[in-house]
Formats: sequence, C-alpha cells, structure tokens
Amino acid sequence: MQRLLITVAVLLSGVSQSLAQPSATPPPASSPALFDALKDDDLGAMKRLLKNGASPVSRDAYGHGILQIAAQNGNIDAMKLLLAAGADIDAPDRLQMPPLQYAVSFNQAARAEGVFQE
Repeated sequence: MQRLLITVAVLLSGVSQSLAQPSATPPPASSPALFDALKDDDLGAMKRLLKNGASPVSRDAYGHGILQIAAQNGNIDAMKLLLAAGADIDAPDRLQMPPLQYAVSFNQAARAEGVFQE
C-alpha cells in the first residue's frame, strides 16, 4: 500500500505540467467498435475485436487511450484483456497521463492496484 501511495504522489506531482504540454504525436489508429464494447462492458466483443485486428493501443477522438478509459472506470477484466493483447501499462495518452494516473484521478486506484502490480 505504501508503494501505491508513493506512486500516486509521484504521478500527481506531474499532472499540471503534463496537462500544460499535450503531446504533438498523432494518436495511433482508432478502433471505435472497441471503445463501444468497453462502454457496454462487453468483454466477449472486445476479445473478438482484438482477435480480428483491433488495436489494444487505440485512442478515441480526444486522444485518450483505451487502457486509460478502462482504468478510469475500474474495469479490471478489460484492463487485463488489453494488457494481454499488447497494451503498454505505462504508455501515456495525449495528455501524457499513464493508465494508473487515470485510475487514481477517478478514484479507481484500489480496484486497479492488482492489475498494476502484476
């Protein structure tokens, strides 16, 4: 738990700077159907879409990574699926925020802690 608190403090210390300097790198190809499946909590559809080529590092129209969205919603099963499909647990989104920072910002750190420690 102490490790998680230290990680949270370090991540939060960089929030204001990362918000002020969004990445100029264009987002990877988007998979809107994958975001829809995540929104609907349809893990079966997510598995099928990933198997058929949907990118586990997809971003929405605002540059948010799909793993970030799963983390902010505390969707542990979706996070595990995306990580198994090749998503990077440390990859920042357009605002340079990694998935753990989203989990913390949306009060999902306790739920996501196991995923981030694996």
